[in-house]
Amino acid sequence: MLIVMEERRRMYRSAVYIQQLKRKGFYRRKHRGREGIHLCIFMAMMMFLGGMGGIMSYAWSGNGEAVFNETHTGNSMGEPIPMVFAIPDFDPIPPINIRVTTQPFHEKNQHYGVDLVATTEDAPIMAVEKGKVEKAGWGKETGNHLKIRHSNGYLTNYFHCKELRVKEGQFVKRGDIIAIVGTTGKSTGPHLHFELRINGKPVNPTEYVDLSSVE
Repeated sequence: MLIVMEERRRMYRSAVYIQQLKRKGFYRRKHRGREGIHLCIFMAMMMFLGGMGGIMSYAWSGNGEAVFNETHTGNSMGEPIPMVFAIPDFDPIPPINIRVTTQPFHEKNQHYGVDLVATTEDAPIMAVEKGKVEKAGWGKETGNHLKIRHSNGYLTNYFHCKELRVKEGQFVKRGDIIAIVGTTGKSTGPHLHFELRINGKPVNPTEYVDLSSVE
């Protein structure tokens, strides 16, 4: 029982460490897409797991998940203890074709997202990753808005939409058109206010999603 608990603690520490790498900008995919290689695996292995002992190998699954196969020795029977640890599968795409970012993330000013202006009028808004539509509705401040729940504690918000193309409870795939850019609610012009939260905490979307302008 103690050995199992220790393994779980190690898995938790590994997940937390990788989240820290992502926030510091070290977590980047070398190539985009489901077949992309996670550069952070090498860094995590060298910087964090190198001193833990045991034998470490890793493989890549077909959907782009990095899977650790770690073997430790030292249980009461002297037998190896296998452990498998999968990196959360969150490889988001930009929600729109971006012309310019008009207002960045600023937590102290309670601006918990980024304001993005699209390259064309009535531009489609896309789901940045697969997930389930948790909320599709109207708010005085947010106008027509969507909230999509992804795996591993990730959640995205899309505000000020002209119209919504999905309903609550609907499952969406990465790249599905979910709404149209608009200026509903408290808005000074057509744009998308895009937010990303991890386990309920707002984070700077630019640290996780490529929000570079295309023009």
